[in-house]
Amino acid sequence: MEVDEIIEDIKRKHKGGFNTLLMIYLKHKRLLKSLQLWLAVGFSIIFLLLSLFCLNGKVSIIELMAVVVNNVLSIMPTILGFSLTGYVLFIGFGNSNFMKNITEQNDEGYSFFQHFSSIFAWCVLVQSITLILSFVVSFFIGLNIQYENALIVNYAVLYIVLLSMFYSLFLIVRFVLNMFQFSQEVQFYYTENKLKKEIDASKREDHNT
Repeated sequence: MEVDEIIEDIKRKHKGGFNTLLMIYLKHKRLLKSLQLWLAVGFSIIFLLLSLFCLNGKVSIIELMAVVVNNVLSIMPTILGFSLTGYVLFIGFGNSNFMKNITEQNDEGYSFFQHFSSIFAWCVLVQSITLILSFVVSFFIGLNIQYENALIVNYAVLYIVLLSMFYSLFLIVRFVLNMFQFSQEVQFYYTENKLKKEIDASKREDHNT
């Protein structure tokens, strides 16, 4: 491979667009293997079935949807703020020696840092979409528009909002675990360096004696 081709490949893998995020995050089928996603799917289906059979017409689908989106709009900005703060702290970690180690490209051109960053970015992106989606749905609920097949459409929209909401909530756990794993990597790096220095010092002492 020519030098120009290598440079172009490196540039492609370091673009900041949505496609690059998906390319890194979806690597190794990360989304399909996500426990948080499948928990969100299950919880959404259970919630939808409960609304169909247990409420028994006491609460309309529009009223139920309004309750859901209002709760999302009330809690999601705080959750999103927490995620953004954690992401900024992760990106801003400034130890040059440690960063040098974790930015080495070792997984088909992607580094440990890029993989970790993609997970943080995905969490923030999903939570942002959930907030925007809830705002849009809340806006249309307020318009009280009448349309054909309203019941089917309303339940479909409710399921999408529920899925997005539960997925965003479960991603908080993933986010915290990622932060913990990153802190463990930092601790391991410093522990390893300290141990190497102690071994080197011990060898020098043995050599001098």
